[in-house]
Amino acid sequence: MVSIRQLGLAGILFFVLSVAGCQSLRRAVVSEPFASKQIGHFTYSQFVPETARNYRSDRSLFLVLHPSGSSGEEFIQRWIPLLNNGHAVILAPTATNELPYGSPEFEDVLWQVLNQFGFEADSQEGRLFLIGESNGAIFGFRLVAQHPSRFEKTVLISGALESQALHELLDSPKRVSAHLLMVHGQQDELFDIEAIKTQVKILEENQVPVELRVIQDMKHGADPFTEEEIAKWLNSSH
Repeated sequence: MVSIRQLGLAGILFFVLSVAGCQSLRRAVVSEPFASKQIGHFTYSQFVPETARNYRSDRSLFLVLHPSGSSGEEFIQRWIPLLNNGHAVILAPTATNELPYGSPEFEDVLWQVLNQFGFEADSQEGRLFLIGESNGAIFGFRLVAQHPSRFEKTVLISGALESQALHELLDSPKRVSAHLLMVHGQQDELFDIEAIKTQVKILEENQVPVELRVIQDMKHGADPFTEEEIAKWLNSSH
């Protein structure tokens, strides 16, 4: 083993700079909260603040589900500035033609990733929130129907409720604990607002905690102002 004395001045400088560079690289890796990952054909993006990397009994995670034509990597960028409270994880999977929302493999791997962060489907530990837009909202409601007591708050933007998922939720023996916020544009060209109101009425009649916000000038999809209001609702004590 070479001693410091044998290195000489140039060697010592190289050694110090190498160690400093490694430490800087290590700090950069540890302090970088955003990353995109892949498990087989399943890809997802995550935002993990340093304070969220250790186990916390009050940990929280926002699952954000993108609309058609977008991706998890793109969709998460819209929500990081609004949801980043310094200790919450934000997770955004990407649905593709090869691995679409609702496919058994997509759901299985999604829960595997959630489990890695300490959020199991049949556990009540940790605060799990969901935001879905368009077909992401349709799939998001399906997850709520399958696990009605797992999600604390769920926001469905410009998405109709599948009748099968609606009946599954209403027939579930588990208590529905998720507060649902449905955000819909009066000018939505894909889903009729009256049909959405009928579905909300059915949920209300079955004691499902739901709120419908109709945005007069909004078409299909959310706008920046609407997203800010959604973030305030998610972070409220409601």
